[in-house]
Amino acid sequence: MDIRVQELLERIKQDGINEARSKADAIIAEAEAKKTAIIADAEKQAALIIQRAREEAEHTEAASRTALVQASRDLINSFKEEILRVVNRIIAHKVKDAYSIDVIKKAIPPVLEAWAKDTAHNPVLMVSEQDKQAVEAFINQELAALVKKGLEVKPVKSINAGFRIGEKDGSAYYDCSAEALAELFGAFINERLLAIMKEAVK
Repeated sequence: MDIRVQELLERIKQDGINEARSKADAIIAEAEAKKTAIIADAEKQAALIIQRAREEAEHTEAASRTALVQASRDLINSFKEEILRVVNRIIAHKVKDAYSIDVIKKAIPPVLEAWAKDTAHNPVLMVSEQDKQAVEAFINQELAALVKKGLEVKPVKSINAGFRIGEKDGSAYYDCSAEALAELFGAFINERLLAIMKEAVK
């Protein structure tokens, strides 16, 4: 074979190899660039997912904390209300028990005297149904002059113990019933009890 032909063939062969290498290098470089871009995008997506997860966790924690605080407040308020209900029941029971017929007999004359200073109208003495007979006997014996002037003793179902003194039409009265006194004592004690519980919660 002619040497020139052989050199030509060798050159063509070498050019083919060089071109193939060049194309291969280009493909490899492109693949590397794509790989780098894919990895960067994956890292970016992973960072976003982690950030969202953190934000969601923080939001969930904040919401849970808020719910827990509210539940705690509701529990404390419910506890306070139940304590006040129990205390008010005890006060009502104790006041009713303390309002014996002897206490009523001692309380009626000064209240009637105060009523007489405020108004010229003859009062109605309202008592519980169970105390009516004893109170009437006391009034007839000790306050006969007032009975002659028109003092009336009237049983009232809404009174458990104690009495009210008022006008016949019910437009004005002094309320000395166990219910009214229990309410007054309850308001006084509840205010202080709430202050104590508020301080204890701190």
